[in-house]
Amino acid sequence: MAQQHKAFFRSPVRNTKLKELQRPNDNEAAVRMKMLAVLAKQPADIDKLLLHAFGQLDPAHFDADDLLPHARVFLSIWKDSLSARLAFEQWSDDLAGMLRVEDQLNDAPDTYDPDDDDSDEQIERFVLSRLLQSFQGDTSADGLSPCLS
Repeated sequence: MAQQHKAFFRSPVRNTKLKELQRPNDNEAAVRMKMLAVLAKQPADIDKLLLHAFGQLDPAHFDADDLLPHARVFLSIWKDSLSARLAFEQWSDDLAGMLRVEDQLNDAPDTYDPDDDDSDEQIERFVLSRLLQSFQGDTSADGLSPCLS
């Protein structure tokens, strides 16, 4: 591994930090993750490293159509992370602009249901607006229950 990553191992500071993180039973994947942690100056935790990486990327080069289910779970964790909130909000705002989320919500039919898609502040506002409209429309308690579930 040292041959493959000569540049990393040339630095005494990086070597020292890696040795501090290593455990006797670390496999190659664990060592590589810890090398990334040293380089990123982040904890050796895959979620923390991904949060850091997403915070460094340019949202303009992100393709939302490529999201797999596990990526949606990651986005949900990212959205709820206090330490990464600013990066998430920047990404969310940039993507909402590129995808024209507000225009699509303004043109949405009354039957539109965003389901569990709460990864954008505009969608959350849309859901709250629909809920408030239900309250203002003299809707009975029975009519509101589908809005609340």
